[in-house]
Parts: sequence; C-alpha cells; structure tokens
Amino acid sequence: EPVAPDTPTTPPASTDTPEVPDEVPETPDEPAEPLAPVVDTMILKEADDKMLNTYSVLAVNPDATIHVKKLNNWADEVNESAYAKELIESYKCGIIAQHCDSAQPQIAAENAGMFGCGYNSDMSKDAPKAHLTAAIWHWNVYYATAMRAAMECESADKFVEKMGSSAYYGGLKENFVDVSPLSDNCSANTDKAIAAVRKMIVDGEWDVFSGVKLNIAKDGTVTKTNADLLDNAGNVIVAAGGPSVEDGVITGTMNYFVAGVKLA
Repeated sequence: EPVAPDTPTTPPASTDTPEVPDEVPETPDEPAEPLAPVVDTMILKEADDKMLNTYSVLAVNPDATIHVKKLNNWADEVNESAYAKELIESYKCGIIAQHCDSAQPQIAAENAGMFGCGYNSDMSKDAPKAHLTAAIWHWNVYYATAMRAAMECESADKFVEKMGSSAYYGGLKENFVDVSPLSDNCSANTDKAIAAVRKMIVDGEWDVFSGVKLNIAKDGTVTKTNADLLDNAGNVIVAAGGPSVEDGVITGTMNYFVAGVKLA
C-alpha cells in the first residue's frame, strides 16, 4: 500500500537490505507442477495489488491461474490459515501467496506440502520447507526521504508538496520495494531471472502494466513479447506493444482483474 507522507507509520519487523545469493540450489522435493495453479490469500483493496505477481507467474507458466480469496482484514490469523487451507483443497495449488502480515498462509502451505511467498518480512523461519521469498519494503528509504523533505520544506503545510504527492510511491529504482533473500526451496537460476527483470524495470526497459509480456525460461533467460494487456473478461486494456497505463490508473482508478486472475 502507498504510504501517506504526513501520517506516522510503524515499519514491519524486517527492514534489513536483503542480499540475493549468487546460486540457489534446487529443492529435491519439488512438486511436479509447482507453479500451476497459484492460489493467493490476500486483502483485496486495489485490483492492481497482485498484477505483478500474476505476470511473474504467467511468465514462467502461461497456463497458471491466480485464485484470489478476500479476507478483508490485515490481521486475522485464524482465517488466514483457514482460507489458505480452503484454497489448497479447492484448487490443488502449487504456491500460496498472501497480502496479509502473519505467516499463517505460509505455514498452511508447508503443512500441505506446497510452496509459498510471504509478505512484509522473510517468513522462511516459520515455514522453512515452503517459503520461497517475500515482498518487503525498506522503510529506511521512506523515512530518509520524508525527513529530508521535512528539513528542506519552508513550512509544515509545504511538506506534501515537497514529497511530490500526498502518497509515497517509491519503487525498485529507489530501493524501497524488494524481495527477501531467496530460500533454498527456489529452483536454480531464479536469482538470475529476478536480477534480469529488476534491471529491465529500473532501466525503464519494461513495465508490467504495458502491452509487453515476459517469458522466463528454466535457465533464467528473460525475453519480451508484445501481447495485449487483457482484463479477465477478455477486454483489451493496452494493445500489444503499447505503453503502460497512466500512473493515475495504477494509483487509484484500476477496477478490474487482469487475465489469469479469478475471484474464489
């Protein structure tokens, strides 16, 4: 979620800058189809929250499906676990991702012999046999930006203007968003693929909201293909090869699921 610069924010427990290992060994107990279908336990506030996750999955397995289950709560460990179990049983998922803060979905994935991607912190200690990585935020980047703006702005009412917006949207280029260190459960060359895509995004060579899709091979090679950006009803959002949707769509008006996503 974007952070309002004029609102005090408590950082998550994990704020250390992760170092992705050069080599990630293959897991000997990998399920036959670890990426199909994918199940997502999350709080659904914006339709674009899991768009990057969707295209990351489809870049590896074009036949995968993301099933979204609404929880409507940031902290409900009982239902976080129950929803994950329900989705595993209903869709025979290979991976559980989440948009809630506890490790319960990861633990449910491990208990079912599946994989998982955590949220807000490295959850490998909670589910060592399941956890792959997690989306994390380096809050020190935001705090440094906010404190610098506070010191440089002429008055308190100019703070938001100095920050450039009423919400902070730092990304990979600013080192605000990241992934936690890859676990040993990841296949070889996962780190290679992540590094390649990270460079494309930071260098402005690719945007997830554009009419260009990625294809990721087992050796970690990443290639680009022009393709329509579709919603899950088949409507064209961006034509093949087209530029990204406007920032205003991403930050507030997107009201659709992209192709590959189903609401459970």
